[in-house]
Parts: sequence; structure tokens; C-alpha cells
Amino acid sequence: MKRMIDDYIVRFYNPEAARTKKLLANDAALAKEIVAWKEKVAAAWDGIKVFDIRHSGEISNAVTGQPVRLEAIIDTNGLGRDLHLELVIHRVEDGVEHFVATQQFKVVKEEGNVLTYELETKTKDPGVFRYGYRLYPYNPNLPHRQDFAYTRWI
Repeated sequence: MKRMIDDYIVRFYNPEAARTKKLLANDAALAKEIVAWKEKVAAAWDGIKVFDIRHSGEISNAVTGQPVRLEAIIDTNGLGRDLHLELVIHRVEDGVEHFVATQQFKVVKEEGNVLTYELETKTKDPGVFRYGYRLYPYNPNLPHRQDFAYTRWI
């Protein structure tokens, strides 16, 4: 029982106490900054537009080890680099989908509010896979993405 309590203190309570101290410093400046950022994202979220998704080759028919280049052009509606994009990969086995991995896109071009995201990857395993594109707001001051659960599937 003591080991479990010590584990909770080290893994959860101490980091959360340190985070609370950081959030409340300077008249809660960081907490206010996070709230303002969340309000900005919430106000702009519905105005995000996906202009194009491009693939070099057909990702669903790619040969194992063959490079695949993916590109997405998105009007971020003023959110700019606060939006991250990732490829979500599921494997289909016996008719059941299993999560495999995510891969982050990189911003390669920025023209005002329009960002071009790119991902160069290779298929690693043979089999049947499903792919999705997930767009989400990112703030390094949030400890987890679940702290602001806006997500858009493309």
C-alpha cells in the first residue's frame, strides 16, 4: 500500500503541485494566457477550412518500404502554428481495427493564414490499414491534449 501511495505522490501529486505553482505565479499570468488561447481557438475553430489533401502515389496500395509523401493545405483561420496535423494509422485484422501509430506532419509553407503541412513516411508492414488525418490545437503549456479536446477529422 505504501509503495502505491509513494508512486501516486511522485507520478501525479508532486507534478500537479508544481504545475499549480507555475500557473498561479505572477498573479496567475500563465493561467490567464491559457484561457485567452482557448477562447481564441474556440472562436476560430469553425472557420478552419481544408483546401486540399494530396498523396504521392496511393497510400492504401503502397508497397512495403515504399516512400509516401502526404500534403495538406489548410486555412487555419488565424490559428497558424497552433494547429497540428497528424496521420492516424489503424490496422485491420479479422475485420477488427487496431490502433497502430500516429505520425506528425510538419509545416513546410506559411502564406498568411494558409499553412501547408507535409509528411514523408514509408509503409513498414504489409496488411490492410486505414488512415485518417487528425487536426488539433496545440499549446505547449497544456500537460495533455485532453485538457482542450478540440479535434477535427479530415
